[in-house]
Amino acid sequence: MKRFFPALIAIVVVTGGLIVYLGLSRKHEPVSVGVGEPPPPVPTPDQAAPTPPPPKAEPPSRPQPGPPSRPEPPPPVLTPGNAAPTPPPPPVAEPAPAGRPPNRVTSRALLAQGEDEEPGYGLYSYLVFGLRPTRQDVRYARYVKALEAYLELEEASSVRRYVQQDAINVTYLPVKDAGVNPTAAYLLESYDYARAQRLLALTSGEAPDGPFLISARRPLSKASTLPSEYLFQDLSTVPPELVRLWVHHFIEQAAQERFWERKTRDEFVLEMRTYIARGGNEVAGLSAAFATLLWHFK
Repeated sequence: MKRFFPALIAIVVVTGGLIVYLGLSRKHEPVSVGVGEPPPPVPTPDQAAPTPPPPKAEPPSRPQPGPPSRPEPPPPVLTPGNAAPTPPPPPVAEPAPAGRPPNRVTSRALLAQGEDEEPGYGLYSYLVFGLRPTRQDVRYARYVKALEAYLELEEASSVRRYVQQDAINVTYLPVKDAGVNPTAAYLLESYDYARAQRLLALTSGEAPDGPFLISARRPLSKASTLPSEYLFQDLSTVPPELVRLWVHHFIEQAAQERFWERKTRDEFVLEMRTYIARGGNEVAGLSAAFATLLWHFK
């Protein structure tokens, strides 16, 4: 028995050491995936697993077709026959004229070639020249003075803003071209002598000299005869320095509401002589008979 005791001790020591060794070695072993399965191999850099390809994108699903829509009619094609008319611009508001004055207001307007008088005025007056003058002729100075008096009147378009049209005595001047801001010399160069002859043909055959002044209650450019009430004045013998005063006074008298009844020739001549004397001219003793006045009424 004593002979086997050392061997037994050695077996116990060896067995304990083996158990300790196995216990230490198990701490460093990788965890197994399953019971009885060997651990997976650890890949090296040369044996790294390839990267899996990205998932393939699926094409978007097509929308399911709905019921077919009704086609819209094409827009209509505009032609010159069915084009929509352009709306007119809004009218420019003008101040309403005041009440009608007791007498007519005298104004001026140019009567260009191819144009007719505008209807609706209360009285139509005309400054008429008979013959085309030369600069050396006294007729030229007389015409220029008459035009200077004419240009002192207000334009009819401006007067109509404040006065009713039937209360205006418009004084027309026949011209070929109106121009811009015309002067007396320009208007004389552009004067329409052919149309003036047409107006003079309505009178009783006076000598074609002038200036002449004709007033009536209706337009005369296309008239075949003079109306029953009219005024006609021949300034062919009036000195040039007095023409302006005669023109002004004649137009003032023609602007009276009923000129053919309220004035007579003698009254007009007397007032004309007083009017000239007030104008600063030394003509107190001058007879007004040098101007031929035809005051025609029923």
